[in-house]
Amino acid sequence: MKDMTSKKSSGAFYGRHVGCCRALIPLLLFMQLAVTPRAAGGAEMLHTSVAFSKSTFLDVSKDRAQSIAALWTNIVADKWGGTSSTRICSTLAEIETDIRSKKIDLVVLLSAEYLELREKVPLEPLFIPTRGKDLYDRLVLVVRKDSGSHSLTDLKGKTLLQQTDLSTDRRSLWLDTLLIRQGVRNSTHFFASTRTMTKPSTCIFTVFFRKADACIVTHRSLRVMAELNPQLSRDLLVLEESPPWPSSIIAVRKGLPVQHRETIQEVLGTLEQSPQGKQLLTLFRMDSLVSFRPEYLTQMEKLFRENRRLKLQRQYGYHE
Repeated sequence: MKDMTSKKSSGAFYGRHVGCCRALIPLLLFMQLAVTPRAAGGAEMLHTSVAFSKSTFLDVSKDRAQSIAALWTNIVADKWGGTSSTRICSTLAEIETDIRSKKIDLVVLLSAEYLELREKVPLEPLFIPTRGKDLYDRLVLVVRKDSGSHSLTDLKGKTLLQQTDLSTDRRSLWLDTLLIRQGVRNSTHFFASTRTMTKPSTCIFTVFFRKADACIVTHRSLRVMAELNPQLSRDLLVLEESPPWPSSIIAVRKGLPVQHRETIQEVLGTLEQSPQGKQLLTLFRMDSLVSFRPEYLTQMEKLFRENRRLKLQRQYGYHE
């Protein structure tokens, strides 16, 4: 249990989503995807097939998401003289099948989706986005200090609000793990009700004004709101705080020709070096795409393994 003012700022990965897109990565990729200039001597142009998990879009139909993808892909193809195609996949099973059949070259996934999919198909992570110097964000479970709730178990039968953003996959994994740790067998019915809200400020102020018992928002959202409204620091309490992790992963299928993979890396990795690239990054509140390192997912991998272990113990009485 933590006073919300006592924690050091853990950094921000994404602030608020832009427009209708649930991830800031996708539209950026549509605009600057790995397509190359026309090769000298009439050589064949490089074609890149890209897939996006439907989970990376917020409140957008699959057809609408595909329309957005096609629009930006056409702009990029015209500018660079290369070709690319995009697909919006509704399920991980669909992505898995298409990677196996080599119909997908590059895929954009939420981080929890990546951890699940990499166990089934060979993927090579390339980039994660940054904002400022931060690679990560955290989730926090917030209540009023005078609510009488001092632990997660005190929230049984209470109302929970959740911030709708890129953290959905992480939020579910984290909250589910917290509840299983407490011996909750059916986490679906632990809270009297749960609601999602687009604006984190709405979540926070609804709890502040006692219209809901608790909320889960990003650490950054809470920090920003507290800076603007100091009374939040005085009256709100952080009961739980998640480990740090990135929201999204940009990966290619293993076995992609070396030249193809290197082209993708070059185009995306140098995005911030061009005026146009800087404008795009600024537009989507990003600063750069950082080359992936295994340690970026260490904390999430630990939580992923713990969640799986606890579920096995709960269901089958399994013990390591």
